[in-house]
Amino acid sequence: MTQARAIADALAAVIEDAAFTGVEQVVGRLNLDPTPLSIDVYPADPFNDDDSEGFGDPSYAYRYTVRARTHSADPIPAQDLLLDLMDANEGLAVALEDDQTLNGNASSVVVTGPSGLRPYRGVGESVLIGCEWTVKVLRETS
Repeated sequence: MTQARAIADALAAVIEDAAFTGVEQVVGRLNLDPTPLSIDVYPADPFNDDDSEGFGDPSYAYRYTVRARTHSADPIPAQDLLLDLMDANEGLAVALEDDQTLNGNASSVVVTGPSGLRPYRGVGESVLIGCEWTVKVLRETS
């Protein structure tokens, strides 16, 4: 397994272990057919962090998007679940930054975000609401 895959899997495992209320599905890859409340982890754009090029290796840091999406049919409870994930003291960013090694694959994990709430296209004509974080992982090179 490549280090990029191992990091994506480790990020998903951290989210699952945090056991946030209401989360039905955590996928360590881009999830095109979510079961809300769903959180997926996938390469950000750009994936290699440009700031790391000063170290002589443009792949020294990887960037991932962590996205949470839920139904919009009952918007108040849906937004409450997302607000819990967005909380600066107990939310998703805190959980992701808690394990700075990601099972030996990283030397540092830095989370930016969350974004504000935004709509996402669901399957068919459905609309999901959600938010995103960007996770910069300085990979372990030793």
